[in-house]
Amino acid sequence: MPDFTSSAIGSHPFPVRVTFGDERELAYVADATGQARGPGVQALTPDTERALGRMPGVSRPALHAAMARLGLDVAFALNVACQGPTDRYLARLREAAMHQGLPDVAPGDRPVLEALKAAVDSAAAIGPQAIVRAAMDFLARPAGPGALPYGRLVELVDRVLRNPAGNPRRARAAGSVASVAEISRLELWWIKEGSATIVFKVGVGLAGGRPDVSFILNVAKDATGAAAEVREVHADFAAFFAMDPALVMEPLGQADVTVASWRGPTVLPVLAAEWFEGHELHVYEGGPQLHVWQDQHMGREHPLPPAVSDSIWRETVRMRARVTRRGPAGLLPVSTQVNAGDYIFGRRGDDAWDVLLIWARRAPADVPPADFIVASALFAGVNIFGAEPGPTVWWDQPEAALAALREGLLGAGLGAEEVAALLRAALAGVFTRHAADPRGINWLGLFATAGDDSARRVFDRARAALAAAAG
Repeated sequence: MPDFTSSAIGSHPFPVRVTFGDERELAYVADATGQARGPGVQALTPDTERALGRMPGVSRPALHAAMARLGLDVAFALNVACQGPTDRYLARLREAAMHQGLPDVAPGDRPVLEALKAAVDSAAAIGPQAIVRAAMDFLARPAGPGALPYGRLVELVDRVLRNPAGNPRRARAAGSVASVAEISRLELWWIKEGSATIVFKVGVGLAGGRPDVSFILNVAKDATGAAAEVREVHADFAAFFAMDPALVMEPLGQADVTVASWRGPTVLPVLAAEWFEGHELHVYEGGPQLHVWQDQHMGREHPLPPAVSDSIWRETVRMRARVTRRGPAGLLPVSTQVNAGDYIFGRRGDDAWDVLLIWARRAPADVPPADFIVASALFAGVNIFGAEPGPTVWWDQPEAALAALREGLLGAGLGAEEVAALLRAALAGVFTRHAADPRGINWLGLFATAGDDSARRVFDRARAALAAAAG
């Protein structure tokens, strides 16, 4: 994180603290006047380079050679490059290589990787300071015309406390907040970089010794594709939450803010949502079992028991189907990726888990809804960043996937015959068109690591299960 100054944070009527990463590294602390105090964290890198093609003294072949020596995918390296200071970036590459039994970063590779990091940092449309500024400006805005400053922050805290939407994960009412005078401090914790957003956990201290209030801010990473996704997610999750609040995060509000970036004034959407105390779910390469991403550490020491893993897989399929909606032109399926952090969970008991859908993308418009809905259930997407997805649990359990899919679609309001018709449409569609070459189903990245024999076996078994379920 950069060494933030008051130009990034601004002055506020309460102390502000910004922290970064798993270890809560201090990025900035300000008192109520905006005066900086305490240590800062060094800047990521100079923003002199604008694109990978202009990395100083480093060619693309050298980059690819370094990645090959590490056994890592360039797309993976580019994604990780966006996630924090250079030393942390290199440590994450080493960790990824170690988990896969691959060589450590060689001294000769370090300049290449550092140049990659510099290029990605500077080529990004929005720098870290602008991201933090967007989060602060979103909170400091009035809630509406004629309202007082910090009206949105007060409104968000009050909504979390009063719980007017009846969020089942919070008490029905736990007090209220009426003015900024009741806020004693504010912390923004930069906890994650997702595919489209920077995610902050916001902690708000209240006067009178009341418990802190927490919620999430998602700040779009750019003003184009990521910005459009944030706006779509807010609109979609408002509808999803109204359909079944037990399954999805509660969106608390979204607004656009204008920040300064090297491109000039840039409009970024910011999405506020509930904070759910839990962990992300991920799948390791080459196996179907779900693992816990414990506090943003993908450690193999946190596997779920196989039976629990299978039950959560069923729940993710049911949840994705449950939020299928009807549009003017037909069904509107959603796309989720387990390894993109779209699902989080909290433990209720020894073998009881609450799974929450916190992010979803709209399905491709050029794929028939029946094809997408059924193929997604049977060959559930695992990785969104271009790495090898590996087999999922449903490759050997298509009947379980179809049962979970049917339950979810019935919960979404489809009739039994409508569900059967959807299954028949998929059987006559993608499962017939690609019967000769299942590896041609490329819009979900399916079978990316499967050999011809494996792909054929998995596809044939899934098709037979689908034919039986479709009647």
